[in-house]
Amino acid sequence: ALAWLRAQPTVASPIASARNAAQLAEILPMAALELSGPELERLDQASSPPSRRESSTPAQASRR
Repeated sequence: ALAWLRAQPTVASPIASARNAAQLAEILPMAALELSGPELERLDQASSPPSRRESSTPAQASRR
């Protein structure tokens, strides 16, 4: 998630929090993680808002 956020032009500084040194040690290596173009595309697609058709309720969808 942090690598994807770093790649977003509208995100100035992704924020990660750690409650202890062990969590910080797990988070720090993620700062160097670089996602490939295809990985970024898949994550962009997964995080895009649904279209009007996709956002209908099941009852609304059954009436189409």
